[in-house]
Amino acid sequence: MNKPVQKRVRKTDAQLWAELIAELEGLAKVEQFDEYLGAMCIPKIGALNLIQPFNWREWQEPFPEATQVKLMDLETAVKHITRICRAERFHQNFIWGPIKSGLLLGLCLVVREHTRGESAPSVLDRAS
Repeated sequence: MNKPVQKRVRKTDAQLWAELIAELEGLAKVEQFDEYLGAMCIPKIGALNLIQPFNWREWQEPFPEATQVKLMDLETAVKHITRICRAERFHQNFIWGPIKSGLLLGLCLVVREHTRGESAPSVLDRAS
């Protein structure tokens, strides 16, 4: 018997944000970091267009404290998120520090506020 083909339903931005925020909150409470769980949050970050192309290795902005991100502009927050996610690709478990400190969650919350719960627009110039 043939089963009907199920269509893949794209999640709404609100659903994607809710999943990402819940996952980051949960990971921040984990005592022993699991690199698989840490790596699995990156596709959720990417699904909201929070990882954007720019020369993150040359960017000299220091990492902020988690308490400093509340007044950050959209572009700067996206740059920090991009740098964190790209650094994880080249330095295994790098993402653990920004997750545990609440920095990554704070940056994501700032972007969600700026975008009013939508995916992030492309805000970075490739040359920056």
